[in-house]
Amino acid sequence: MRRDLPLIPAATSETECADLMRVHFTRHLLVGEKGAVVGIISMRDVIQLMLDEKQWLIDELQIYISGR
Repeated sequence: MRRDLPLIPAATSETECADLMRVHFTRHLLVGEKGAVVGIISMRDVIQLMLDEKQWLIDELQIYISGR
């Protein structure tokens, strides 16, 4: 297991997480608060967040187009 995973703040966006994962060639990032690790986020978590966001946008656009 790698010991040099980047430590990110909890407020980091999914886009920033994806960029960090790509730059550091890793599938996981440590989430830290006040210098302590409070969690971990995986590539799967990031992808799911992005897909959920896209699905919400699709749903909203369909509502707009249908005039509901």
